[in-house]
Amino acid sequence: MADNECNWNVLLKQIQTLLGTWKTLLQEEGTRLNTAQKTLRNLQDALRQVEEQKKSGKTAVEECGQKLTAAAASAKSAEALLKQLNDSGISIRRGGYDRV
Repeated sequence: MADNECNWNVLLKQIQTLLGTWKTLLQEEGTRLNTAQKTLRNLQDALRQVEEQKKSGKTAVEECGQKLTAAAASAKSAEALLKQLNDSGISIRRGGYDRV
């Protein structure tokens, strides 16, 4: 009987050691998971900021394109007006205009 009790005590000690090891491993894994979750949140926040900047940049490019188109149309209109004035014989100078 004493041998059986000794074997049970040894077996219980081994089980306690294994449980302690598993507990430690689970705590370490929990810490790793928490760290990974924080990293994931930070990356998601950074990605959201990049997406917002991308959207803002795209809007700015579109606005610049519209302004450029308007400026080109204005320049073309001014060019046509200058040609028309030139063809009509009117000379433009500072302070007024003269008939040529």
